[in-house]
Amino acid sequence: MKEGRLGAFGATNGNRPLALGEEVEQGSEYAGSRPDDPRALAAHSSSQLLPTPGALGASKPPIGGAVPSPHRIPSRGRSRLTPSKVWVTLTAAVLFTGLVLGLPPGVRADPHSADTAVFINISANPALSFAPDSFSVPPGTTVHLVITQMSDFNHTFTLASVVNDTIASGTTPTQLAAFFHQHPPIVNVSLGPTVGEQYPVEFIAPATLGSYEFLCLIHFPTMTGTMTVGSPSSSSTTTSLGWIEYAGIGAAGAIVLVAIGVLIWSRARHKGPSAGVPPTGM
Repeated sequence: MKEGRLGAFGATNGNRPLALGEEVEQGSEYAGSRPDDPRALAAHSSSQLLPTPGALGASKPPIGGAVPSPHRIPSRGRSRLTPSKVWVTLTAAVLFTGLVLGLPPGVRADPHSADTAVFINISANPALSFAPDSFSVPPGTTVHLVITQMSDFNHTFTLASVVNDTIASGTTPTQLAAFFHQHPPIVNVSLGPTVGEQYPVEFIAPATLGSYEFLCLIHFPTMTGTMTVGSPSSSSTTTSLGWIEYAGIGAAGAIVLVAIGVLIWSRARHKGPSAGVPPTGM
């Protein structure tokens, strides 16, 4: 049974919007409504503006098969690597390496510092000579000296404490005793007549650079030698770096390699395929 008729604006007849001038069936929500009824106007507007679910699903996707998202939601809790961050890391690594290598010897782990030990072996020979008759140590270094008796008669190993002073060859035993009484020696060891016996001695090398004479008080001036205390700067140029230098260079090198790898990976990741180019065969 039909009832009433709407004017220019229609209502809904079931799920279908009424055409212009179509009558409303009895039992419809808007049966008997007037053409200017607000409810009918609202229903008609909604039916014209809102698409049906089937209409959305029937839309054809763009070329390539991907449906673009109208809004990209940024990921949270993840720090995006950028080329600028990688370059900052590389710069920090280079500065760290320069800082480690540029430290003065007193701050770096100098292999010739007082914590480094030096081991020296000297023999007292029956030919009235020391072998070797010279050796060098850095200043302030702990020196472990082992003197081996190779003769069947007595010797001494006496290391003078006066720098750059050579005792005259004509000095008598009495004058030698007076000299060392006035200037106590760094080392003074008496060697017995037992062949092969060893005499270990430990002392700290003087801080003053220069030459220090050692001799046998019994067989002077034939039996003499020289200990040279060298400069730490000149000595370090011919030796390897300390562990701090190696650790710093290794850490900086690792940082540089990782940063370069991340930079390459980041650029390749963000470059991606060219936009708007359809796949082959489309």
